Amino acid sequence: MKYLKKSEFGIKVVDNSTKELKCGMKCYINNLLKEELTNYEARVKTTKSVLSLKTLIPIYVRQNILLFPTTSLRSPNIIFVNYHKVMSIVSRGKTTSIIFDDLTELDLDIGYYRIKSIINQANKLDEYIRLKLSS
Repeated sequence: MKYLKKSEFGIKVVDNSTKELKCGMKCYINNLLKEELTNYEARVKTTKSVLSLKTLIPIYVRQNILLFPTTSLRSPNIIFVNYHKVMSIVSRGKTTSIIFDDLTELDLDIGYYRIKSIINQANKLDEYIRLKLSS
């Protein structure tokens, strides 16, 4: 999965193809986290306290899925991007493009430094998880 995006009737799950599901973003993420015996609220609360983060908290789902939000969960423009699929980010003036490992792009109406800051938080979580899994 490359990213999750709110749509008119639910969410779009985008990978090599796009699936439209009739459920909310939080509901879908909770379903992904069921295998790990946890939920969205628990992951946010724990990540906030362990890594001292305040907003736009990344969510570790499993080894190949670490989601970071582009805006607040309540925003109609929310997109959760899978950190492990991001190859690079490019500034395009007032917008930013995320380039994925298959060279597809996602254009966001968010500044480069804001996205870079969010990705740095996801990187911090990824490093923490890798350290815990290796010990």
